Amino acid sequence: GNREERSYLELVELNQLRQNIKKRRQTKLEQDELERQMMELKSSEYRSIRDAIIRRNLRIGYPYYLTAALVRNCHPKMQREATGSVLVWPVVFIYPEAMQTDFIEKWDERTPLSSQLDQMFPRNPGDFNTPMWDSQHRYLRGTVEVYYEEDATTVREGKALEAWFRKLPAENMGTKAEGKNVFQVKPGCRHRYVRMAEADTLAKILNATRHVIPEIPTFFVVSTASPHEHSRFLS
Repeated sequence: GNREERSYLELVELNQLRQNIKKRRQTKLEQDELERQMMELKSSEYRSIRDAIIRRNLRIGYPYYLTAALVRNCHPKMQREATGSVLVWPVVFIYPEAMQTDFIEKWDERTPLSSQLDQMFPRNPGDFNTPMWDSQHRYLRGTVEVYYEEDATTVREGKALEAWFRKLPAENMGTKAEGKNVFQVKPGCRHRYVRMAEADTLAKILNATRHVIPEIPTFFVVSTASPHEHSRFLS
């Protein structure tokens, strides 16, 4: 009796163990397949973004403004529509006078600068979209000017550019070691800032001949209501 009962129990336990091993193997296979599909998806995504950037003749540089530290897991994305694919960019705005920044998560390349500024700045002092730090109401829709810096950083080429494309779908793009402080001035370098026309789309702005994108487009906002700071920025 007891020996037969023990043998039966051992057989049940052995069978259960086999079932558990089989389930674990199946789960591992499913996990491997899921990882494979994710890798294929990321590879397809980076290729489509790479091809779009190359077709547009955009120049990608290193993160001089340390944009990788300001935003995480942000990179250009493809937005597929019936009429074709569109690039959507994250964008950083820097306010040198106030030592502040703004981050735009998604800026459709077809959207002109004017539309973006309409959303960001009040037309009158005290409007709902007045920046919290602008207590003197200097940054109004009619007083702001937006600039980018020509040749702000070294252009990525060859393997360096391909490496950047390959990490596009990955998190924590860029490293702190690659960039410099947001407000740091490059020694021995004379900055040349170009005012952006409000009628221009983001695509046209990024495609300017000497516009090097520091991984994430980075623009400077100054106000004509602060004449001293305005002149100092452009000097």
